[in-house]
Amino acid sequence: MEGSATDSSPIEEEGIFSELSRVEIRTGKILEVSSHPTLEKIFVEKIDLNEEEGPRTICSGLVGYVSEADLIGADVVVLCNLKPRDLEGVPSNGMVLCASNDDHTMVKLVVPPSGTPAGTLVTFSGHLNKPDPAGNRAVKAWKKIGKSFFTDSDGVACFTGEPSAPFMTPLGPCTSAISSGPIS
Repeated sequence: MEGSATDSSPIEEEGIFSELSRVEIRTGKILEVSSHPTLEKIFVEKIDLNEEEGPRTICSGLVGYVSEADLIGADVVVLCNLKPRDLEGVPSNGMVLCASNDDHTMVKLVVPPSGTPAGTLVTFSGHLNKPDPAGNRAVKAWKKIGKSFFTDSDGVACFTGEPSAPFMTPLGPCTSAISSGPIS
């Protein structure tokens, strides 16, 4: 399947090589959610990213913002190539992307268009797709560009750096219920 986690061919073949080119953002589906055993504000999710290894474990600080019931079965957008972290004995292998309002009192998932298969690569027009392996270099890229992700006035998830571009899948842009808000 083109753009799936098991297909390494780039979708965006024209554009510039940028820090955005280094990050790997894919669509997924949350299969399971539990509370972290020791960190009260953390959910532990099992997310299908269509990877051979099976569902990926990701810890998210969404307790108090999104209910467990709303997460189970949710389609999500995941930053996949961050360096794996151990959160008090629970591995976290990525980050679920969410939009928030300016004072961070409301947080909503960034979601792909309905029907987008898990593992679909999110692309950005004008930027080559050359993700680094999970690790420190990808983390450095994220730290440089992470503050350049926002939703526009229609809730479309966008990279606001140069050149600016929406988060795209073959079925259209990724969106959030929060408009004009930062994504992290």
